[in-house]
Amino acid sequence: MSHLDDRVWRAWMATGWLHEPRPPASPDELDSVEQSIGRPLPDAFRELYQRHDGGSWLGGDCVLLPLQTGGELSVAQASGAHREWDWPVPDELVLFGSDGGGDPVGLWLPASPTRPIVVRIGAIFEPGCMSIVGEDLNAFLRAWTAYYLLLPDREMATAGLDALELPDHLRSDDPDDETWVQIMDWASPTIPSSMSDPYEARLTADDVRHIAAAG
Repeated sequence: MSHLDDRVWRAWMATGWLHEPRPPASPDELDSVEQSIGRPLPDAFRELYQRHDGGSWLGGDCVLLPLQTGGELSVAQASGAHREWDWPVPDELVLFGSDGGGDPVGLWLPASPTRPIVVRIGAIFEPGCMSIVGEDLNAFLRAWTAYYLLLPDREMATAGLDALELPDHLRSDDPDDETWVQIMDWASPTIPSSMSDPYEARLTADDVRHIAAAG
């Protein structure tokens, strides 16, 4: 049984010119990272990394860190490294990548199980600097893939949008902030789209804890 949204995977395979994936990670590498961070990784994350150990996706607008080989910019070390660089990364947040602008993105994985929402941290360097960009990893990948497939040559990207099963009414010819909000509503219906921009939502760690625990 696959835990990864096959629609996302099919969309990526249909738009291969946009991606620079790394080779697969092994289960042993994933186990080692779980030991390093002190908590289990979601099944969808493990499956994603057993296909590719990170890489640059969607023309660089979604960067997934390697598990271990990137040093400070690896899943094993990124959260700690960003704290040393004065990013306010909560203990529960396991950074695994960044958006096209360099803002870190991570999985919310506290000691007590909650839903593994995906959090983006804005370059604000204050407690209120976070947003929620996915109700889980699959939702994050759906939203990011949908929006950034609207931006390249639309004729070439249509196969990817079809594979993703993005509804026609979301396929804007001129995607903007409103398009992003609508795509977030589609990809993560349990998370208000108003929480998706860290520079506007300005969520604190306590805000995120409450939202994750509410389920």
